[in-house]
Amino acid sequence: MSDVMTDLRRRLKEVWNISRASAVLGWDELTYMPPGGAQDRGEQEATLDRLAHERFTSDETGKLLARARAAGIGRGEGDDDVIVRVTEREYERARALPPSLVEERSRLASAGHETWVKARQANDFAIFAPTLEKVVATQREVAQLRGPGLDPYTALLTATLPGFTADEIERLFDDLKRELVPLVGRIAAHADRVDPAPSAIRVDDARQWQASLAAMRAVGYDFGRGRLDRTIHPFETSFGIGDVRITTRVDEDQWEFALFSSLHEMGHGLYEQGLPARWQGTPA
Repeated sequence: MSDVMTDLRRRLKEVWNISRASAVLGWDELTYMPPGGAQDRGEQEATLDRLAHERFTSDETGKLLARARAAGIGRGEGDDDVIVRVTEREYERARALPPSLVEERSRLASAGHETWVKARQANDFAIFAPTLEKVVATQREVAQLRGPGLDPYTALLTATLPGFTADEIERLFDDLKRELVPLVGRIAAHADRVDPAPSAIRVDDARQWQASLAAMRAVGYDFGRGRLDRTIHPFETSFGIGDVRITTRVDEDQWEFALFSSLHEMGHGLYEQGLPARWQGTPA
């Protein structure tokens, strides 16, 4: 490996470590943190996110990328080439945002979650509405900075689907709608043939929890490198290939929710952990 790639990888690892430390705090906030810790936790996450952003968007990172390009790295399909191309793309996206905005967006996301929890418990959207307005306004600002003149959704899509536009996504959903709406209609027309009794069974919390764990083990989730925990709204997060966390919510009157959400989030987790050994070589 060239000296420039050694230096670039070291810098990216530092950025990754800071961002994953923030992710650990975020996971704890959504699972075990006492409600009283919300304000401090928001400040902690905001600080780490700003530090990761500043480290990544520094001139030194740009100089390393320029050196790599000067050495001919980034044109091929090797690991180093891909690292340089992806890092360049993310570097330009990140440089468009000032650290203060990154910090405020992180702080707002943390506070927004706590407000959403209160609104959900009270079944009162008005509690959450002012915070949601701030979140949307912040995302519009991000979109404007990252894609001046672009449709805001197109500008934001670059975070997860580089090269896609809002129009392409709309056409994709139009195609799906064209097939799915009639299908749902045909299913609904025969709803009387479905026995709802199995879904009406009340299953206690402990049995649901054990069923979710058993199903995950059967599919291949590695509990030596992962966990299942409880939260209000299920999610998956990872802090490295050896530490992948998923969550679920148990409702004794809706036993399907915990099982299906656990399996759904486990799908993300398996991707993060890597293909289970016994799946390798299995025909698609």
